[in-house]
Amino acid sequence: MNNEQKAHSLPSASLVQNGMLGEGTVTRKQIEALIASKKQTIQQFKTDIIQLERQALLMSDEEQWFTEENEMVTEKDGRKKNRVERLIGRVHWNENFKDESTGEVITIERSQVVRVDGNWYW
Repeated sequence: MNNEQKAHSLPSASLVQNGMLGEGTVTRKQIEALIASKKQTIQQFKTDIIQLERQALLMSDEEQWFTEENEMVTEKDGRKKNRVERLIGRVHWNENFKDESTGEVITIERSQVVRVDGNWYW
């Protein structure tokens, strides 16, 4: 029996301990099915994280707030520029900076576009 055959016939100890693979001979199809299952689980986690991040952006509190307003924006269409109205969703927050010469704290309002016409921008 060569090394590849030995590796194929011995399941990983962690997979056996977790009950994902039974003891004994493990087939390539079993491993590939487990890989596909794990990839699907990872994709679901990524989707869930994106949804949670979007919910956090839509929340308004003392740290940040969300606004959605119709704005006139300039869009390029080839060589021509057009002014069109779009529904723009922005997240706003304040940043404090200290003026080193006077010691005064200066607050600047920042914002980032996160939705355009109801479609997520990022």
